[in-house]
Amino acid sequence: MRERALGIAATHVRRTLATFSRVAHAYGVHPEDSPALQRLCSELFEEFTALLDRLNVLRLSVRSNAFLYGDQVVLEDADSAPSVPRALYRAGIRRIDFSRGLERRELNDLLRPVSANIARSAPGTAGPWDLRRYELRHVRFLGVDPALAR
Repeated sequence: MRERALGIAATHVRRTLATFSRVAHAYGVHPEDSPALQRLCSELFEEFTALLDRLNVLRLSVRSNAFLYGDQVVLEDADSAPSVPRALYRAGIRRIDFSRGLERRELNDLLRPVSANIARSAPGTAGPWDLRRYELRHVRFLGVDPALAR
């Protein structure tokens, strides 16, 4: 029963993270006030809200090319492709937790630097960027730099 529940949750997590990835890539292409981007952001926020209402906390392990939920890969990109997991990994983040109550502003504040750093996540480009300057009360990071832990 627990495996089935985890499988159902992992499916929802996969869908939400696929949307997160699409929106992060779109942020780098469209102006923030673009109706298309705003529609994607609304969809993403609704998906996160529904997911966090169900899970309370979404804890993701960050690998160089993937996010893991428990031991299940829920978002994976080609090793050489610029991606959300790669941008976070190269910034030193090894775990990211989203908690119930996540606000749309927090999601947008996270998407901006993630999007800006996706292109910099290609091999040979530099890593750390400061997420601490944003007020992300419902997003926590664990990383190789102790200053990231908030």
